[in-house]
Amino acid sequence: MDVDVLGSLRVDAGGVSLAPRDRMVLTALAVRVGYVLTIDELTDVLWHDDPPASAAKVVQGCVARLRKVLGASAVETTSAGYRLTGDGIQLDCGVFVSLLAQSREQKVAGDLAQSAGTLAAALRLWRGPPFADITDWAPAEAEAARLTELRLVGEEDLVALRLDLGDHEGVAADALTLSAAEPWREKRWVLLALAQYRSGRQTDALATIRRAGYALRTELGVDPGPELTSLEESVLKQDPSLLVPEALSGPYDDSCPYKGLAAYGVDDAAMFFGRSRLAVELARRLEAAPLLVVAGDSGAGKSSVIRAGLVPLLSDQGREAAILVPTHDPQTAVVAALGAASGDDPVVVIDQFEEIFTQEADVPAWLSWVVDYATTRAPVVLAIRADHLGDLAQDAELARLVEKGMHLVRPLAGDELREAIEGPARAAGLTLDPGLVDLIVRDVEGEPGGQPLMSHALMETWHRRAGRTMTLEGYRASGGIRGAVTRSAERLYRGLGEEDQDAVRAIMVRLCPVDDDGRPE
Repeated sequence: MDVDVLGSLRVDAGGVSLAPRDRMVLTALAVRVGYVLTIDELTDVLWHDDPPASAAKVVQGCVARLRKVLGASAVETTSAGYRLTGDGIQLDCGVFVSLLAQSREQKVAGDLAQSAGTLAAALRLWRGPPFADITDWAPAEAEAARLTELRLVGEEDLVALRLDLGDHEGVAADALTLSAAEPWREKRWVLLALAQYRSGRQTDALATIRRAGYALRTELGVDPGPELTSLEESVLKQDPSLLVPEALSGPYDDSCPYKGLAAYGVDDAAMFFGRSRLAVELARRLEAAPLLVVAGDSGAGKSSVIRAGLVPLLSDQGREAAILVPTHDPQTAVVAALGAASGDDPVVVIDQFEEIFTQEADVPAWLSWVVDYATTRAPVVLAIRADHLGDLAQDAELARLVEKGMHLVRPLAGDELREAIEGPARAAGLTLDPGLVDLIVRDVEGEPGGQPLMSHALMETWHRRAGRTMTLEGYRASGGIRGAVTRSAERLYRGLGEEDQDAVRAIMVRLCPVDDDGRPE
């Protein structure tokens, strides 16, 4: 369950709303997650210096109600007080910090585009001041200050990454906003001036540096630091070192960054965007449970987030994964996957697990094997269509494990959907026509199986690009979300010989369900 504290408290509890005091208690526990808060401390959060005589009972009532919403094990009672265990809960502040670390690792590895995408995903988690439901409580103020500083640094790091990737004009506009919001942060002025210089606006860059010096002297009474002073000297000299190194200038990759109707694989991690938060969450759940079941409708992105999101994270942690898809001979598939692993007892990932129930396999024995491997050797990850979840109940022990390790994958939406469109283009050195992303988002949101359709439409748009720009005209010519697959299929069909066309028609007729009168349904 998601508990968001980067702003006013938000709990993903199926429409259940918390009373104000319950919100305050949960927020306080989230501030010190994993640590015990005494009743006196929680009383101080609720009433400060004027608690009622019934304060202890009120706190106990708040905790009892929170357990009903979050789960019985979410809040632990100790001899000293209460502790938010994090069992079954994901705090957005924890995800934020994890994504920052992941972004730093990607940058060190030289993957600037992926680092920028991960950092952008982290910053999108913020909705307002942290722990906004409680005031005048020193621990919350200290933790909020720490997280806020991480956010401010993260904003600057993202601008710097984008600058190194060659987005000079975009960075100049965003850095101007950032420096106006926090004029005493010298780094923002440096980034703004550097972006202006790299955009060919030397006069604007010098004006920015001098404006920064004036702001620092008048607002803080301090002289500009060495970074700003050195930048001014370099701009005046037109120092070549100010220009972005060729290796970091967003080189154009003349290959399509989108996968079309195919799922993303392990080797596609660098071009897999929009699911950073989900991949981190899945990795955390796998640490807490021996079995992770990733369920969702067809086209929701289960296979992609496991292969291109979760498995690379496990690899970064030094954990090997053996990936397989059940075939007509599942046992052979397992033996082959485990045999290809370099170490003993890898994490087993079984994609398209629903095929187990459609093959002529010994289903009870298979389910028992999953339970045995997960509980005695290493974790198991199952990707399964949501309409087959009930089949997992055939084994009582497996059903028990499923209850603890279930995650339902929802279709991409909002900022994550935008990142899935923009991230691959940015990594490949492409630009997108103004308005193109907004149009695609409107087309795909709410469309059943929309993600693979979107990826295919983007691939077709890439084929129709104008130089390094993916255009609105190219997207419309592709047929868009609803028409790109149809047009591609029609083009393929027309390219076949007469005999092959007859074969395709026969196959399609056999695949099409008909009613009792023989008419297509």
